[in-house]
This record gives sequence, C-alpha cells and structure tokens, in this order.
Amino acid sequence: MAESGADRAALAALRPGAPMAGVAKAYGGAWKPPLPHREGRVLTVGSTDGVVVRITTDGRLGSIRYDWRFGKEHPVAGIHMSADED
Repeated sequence: MAESGADRAALAALRPGAPMAGVAKAYGGAWKPPLPHREGRVLTVGSTDGVVVRITTDGRLGSIRYDWRFGKEHPVAGIHMSADED
C-alpha cells in the first residue's frame, strides 16, 4: 500500500489521551474514521504509515504504536524507531 501523505511530524507528536482530532488533522483529507466493527482501531494508519492507533469510546487516543518508518527524520520523543547503524 502507498503512504497516505500524512504529516509524520504531527503523528510522532501524538500521545495516548490526546483528542482524536489530532490524528484527523495529521491525515488531512485522507482521514477516514474507523468503522464500528473495527473496535476503535485505525487500520489504514498501520498499513500505510507505520502507526497503529486505538481510539477510546470518548474519542481519545487509547494507545499509539510506531514502527520503523519513524526514523531519524521523524523521531518519537527523541528516539528513532529505525534499525540503521547511524
């Protein structure tokens, strides 16, 4: 799958408890809320952009996980997730 064009810096700044509006803003026009049967998981985020987000019933981030796509250019809390030696 191709990336959605989300703002990686905005995604890297997200933390659990933040309003879901922050994820929607990072995705801009590509944002699609999760379907009810997906139990609050934003699936396209993990498939295309290296982020897995779960939404709570009150519309906040319950959890967020980052993968290798968040390297030196977009570290999460100062830590890059890539596995290169640099």
